[in-house]
Amino acid sequence: MGAKKGKKGKGQEDEDNPTENFLPAYKKACKENEVTPSKSLVTKIEEILDEGEDLNEILVNDRIGEFGARALATSLRRSTKGEKGMPILKSLRIWEGELGDEGVRNIVKFIIETNNSSLKLIELLNCNIGPLGCEFISRIFEPSLPCTMEILTLDYNNFGNEGLSNLLTYLPLNATLTYLSLSYCGIDEKGIQYFGDFITKTTSLEKLILMGNPIKDEGVLNLCSFLQQTTTIEEVNINNVGFGISEDTINKLIYLVENNKNIVMYQCKFNFITLKNFELIVKTLKDPKNKHIYQFNVDEKYPKELFDVYFKALKGRKYKKKKKKGKGKKKK
Repeated sequence: MGAKKGKKGKGQEDEDNPTENFLPAYKKACKENEVTPSKSLVTKIEEILDEGEDLNEILVNDRIGEFGARALATSLRRSTKGEKGMPILKSLRIWEGELGDEGVRNIVKFIIETNNSSLKLIELLNCNIGPLGCEFISRIFEPSLPCTMEILTLDYNNFGNEGLSNLLTYLPLNATLTYLSLSYCGIDEKGIQYFGDFITKTTSLEKLILMGNPIKDEGVLNLCSFLQQTTTIEEVNINNVGFGISEDTINKLIYLVENNKNIVMYQCKFNFITLKNFELIVKTLKDPKNKHIYQFNVDEKYPKELFDVYFKALKGRKYKKKKKKGKGKKKK
């Protein structure tokens, strides 16, 4: 987490040491909002202080609720002189937080109003985020802000198609996000349309995870159309989305495999891919011109003889990480 720091003498203060300032600020903010401080967070911060390390990562694994989120955001803001925020924070994770939209509003407000440019990762799992919360999160990516976010995970928040539409408002203009995970968010086949602008314009996204959303064959069909135009995405996760019955969808997926060499990993487990359609996939993977495919994961439910052919087709393939293009270039 960083180099160890020397301990201060009695009475010494450093108004711009966010690591040392955070805990008293957090306890005070919790008192002001009449909430109990997160035990897991307090324990972790005390460990960091004892070890003399920097506070680069925050993980809250408690149901802190809306007012707990407000207390957390307030303490992050007050961790430096003049409430300039937490300029050393790189990762913010909240699990099972029950933040709701208003809790998310407070977190986003801290990020925007302190012009935070250090956060690389935000992970809000099962935090009861709705469409309005997604609108707030999208504002982090406004082009006028110094956002350098690389990883955004919002799994198990049932915000649906409306939330997805709100979330993707500013993402097509972002050039830093490489990982987007929206597993089990209640997005269906009608919601896939909102990915069109984002997928075709992104200059940074490498991994897209849509596991557990009931987008079915229609959604995968449309998703494949958008993915044909991406030049950055390398992995697509459509585990447990309810597709595989339609041969048209499989043919569109195969066309994507054959014509977009940038995508090298497909996660397709826990779906309804028929035996006939799996045979078409295996035939595609065997073709020498498709050796760019590093992974194409499916369930082991097909006849052993066919699955052996599938396994042999992928055996020994290695993942070659693409070289990143120089940063700082803007699209015309």
